[in-house]
Amino acid sequence: MLHILLVGENLLLLSATAAALRRSGADVESSCFVDAPRHLMQRGFDLMVLCSTLTEQKAEAVSRLVQQDWPATRILQVLSGTKTGKGAPDSTVTEREASPPKLVLLPRAYGGKATNYSM
Repeated sequence: MLHILLVGENLLLLSATAAALRRSGADVESSCFVDAPRHLMQRGFDLMVLCSTLTEQKAEAVSRLVQQDWPATRILQVLSGTKTGKGAPDSTVTEREASPPKLVLLPRAYGGKATNYSM
């Protein structure tokens, strides 16, 4: 069974995402940024999903922690559709102007070459 940790700032979004992933048969836990280290210390995860609600700085911080202490854990970062394509949504972008969300599968060393998937 695949063990997945979702990390984000919007608990309603995390809950909905977790429910969808559980339908695939995965064991899914969700956490806000502050509680993520506690979840990581309690058990190992095969995949950590960084939600688009995390700032770039928070996503990088939790990624570094995982890669340092749990190098086998894969990291998937979901980016919101923004003009800049970075982290948190740009408040000046309307839904009509926003590009589709993107999934970024981060390499084991954060900052290396990432694989982008458009939705």
